[in-house]
Amino acid sequence: MEKIVHKMKRAIVKSQESRRLFSKKMTEMALKLDYIDEENSTSGKSDQLGRPASETEIQELEQKLSLVLPPSYKAFLNISNGWKVVDGSQNFFTIQQVLKWQEKKDPSNWISIAESVGNGFVKECLVVGASNQSPDKYLLNPKVIVNEEWQFIEYRKDGYSVFDSFLEFMIATKLQFDEAANEINLDDYFDPFESI
Repeated sequence: MEKIVHKMKRAIVKSQESRRLFSKKMTEMALKLDYIDEENSTSGKSDQLGRPASETEIQELEQKLSLVLPPSYKAFLNISNGWKVVDGSQNFFTIQQVLKWQEKKDPSNWISIAESVGNGFVKECLVVGASNQSPDKYLLNPKVIVNEEWQFIEYRKDGYSVFDSFLEFMIATKLQFDEAANEINLDDYFDPFESI
C-alpha cells in the first residue's frame, strides 16, 4: 500500500502541475487575443485538493458500501478527500459526496439514459466524481478487478474511456495535459480582428 500511496502522490502532484501549465497557457492565449482581461483571469484559482481522509473514514466508507475499495483509490483518499475542478468542470467527490450519491441512486436520471444506449454496466459502478455542467461521471467498476484494482471509467455523454485503475487514469490525464500544454504556441495564434 505504501508504494501505491507514493505513486498516487506523485501522480497527483504531476497532474496538478500539468493542468496548471495548460491553464496558464490557455489564459495567456486568451489575454493575448483580448478574449479576457487580467482582472477576469481565473487561471489556477479553482483547482482544490481536499484534506486527507483518515483510515477510519475510509474504513467506514467501505463498511457502508459493503465493498473493499481498490488500493489506488484509497491512496487518493488518503492524500485528498475529494478534488474540486480536477478536469475542466469535473470533480472527484469527497467520501460524504460518494455516500450521498449512492443514497440517491440515480439523481439525474443518467443511469436510465446510459442504459437506453446500451451502457447498462454503469448501474453496477461506484460514482466517485461528476461534472457540474454536463452528465459526465467518473466511475469505479467493482465487476472488473485486476490485482485488487477496479476498472476506472471516464463516462461522457458521447462515450467513455476505460482505464485499468484509478492510478492509470491519473497518469494518463497528466500526460494528456502535458501534450496539450506543449501544443499551445502563442506565436501560432492571431487575432482574427487584427486586420479589420
